[in-house]
Amino acid sequence: MAGHPLTEQQYTMYDDVVTNVIRKKIIGRNLIAIAPGSPFGIGVQQIDYNKLNDMSDAALSMKLTENQDSVGYTNSKIDIPIIHKEFEIDSRDLASSRRTGQPLDTSNAEAAAAKVAELEDELIITGKGDYNGLYDGAGNDYSTSTDFGTAGNAIAAVKGSMQLLMADKIYPPYNLVLNEEQYNEIVGPRATTSDKSELDIVREMIRGGAGDGTPGEVGVGGGNVYVTPTMTAGTGLLCATPDTQYADLAIAQDVTMTMETLEKSGNVFGRVMEALVPRIRNDVAFCKLSDI
Repeated sequence: MAGHPLTEQQYTMYDDVVTNVIRKKIIGRNLIAIAPGSPFGIGVQQIDYNKLNDMSDAALSMKLTENQDSVGYTNSKIDIPIIHKEFEIDSRDLASSRRTGQPLDTSNAEAAAAKVAELEDELIITGKGDYNGLYDGAGNDYSTSTDFGTAGNAIAAVKGSMQLLMADKIYPPYNLVLNEEQYNEIVGPRATTSDKSELDIVREMIRGGAGDGTPGEVGVGGGNVYVTPTMTAGTGLLCATPDTQYADLAIAQDVTMTMETLEKSGNVFGRVMEALVPRIRNDVAFCKLSDI
């Protein structure tokens, strides 16, 4: 393969398109902290994975005792996979663009970027293959059947999930992730909730509101409801506000685009790629809603 024949302006146009698509479509990065030092470089293929084991309880006594302790970690290594999608720019389209000055069609690059974004979200939110996402790796599970199609069930399910998190000393604000089906079931007003939708009430709950319609303060990255097809219908996820003590996204290579000319056809071979992996340190900071 030889170098790509795009002008700097053409390449910048493609790069902008890819970046914009990724930013608009990604949900998962709102739910997880970015690992310090990211990006580490594409050559980093493995990274340490430390799962937290909490300290024992503090002591209450009249005399000091040697009750020293430390936070424990289960240490292992985790591979950093590459997410990638390839596309081509036809050599005749390139020739036409040079001849007429008309911009190149960027639809193939847009579609490739969208596929990369979708797979990144799947990896972070639910998990993919051998990699646990926040849902698959959640340490809490609100498994009581509470179909969001029935009035009041969304409020009950979120309350139950919050109670599980609070029992592990994980407090609001939280983020809630739903599939379109469950989101649409609670977006409109219902008789049991007066003029409010259950969605409004749920938002107040996860923000730490007083329950009187006054929302609590929204923390950085917390107190939001996200809707995505990545979350399987009938399930949801309640997350602690992003913090590296709970989980982080280890990025070796952030989203990038490469282009090269194919020798035989003269077409331009493009690739949208990134290399990253979620690491869950404290799984009780995440609660799956597995039957909603």
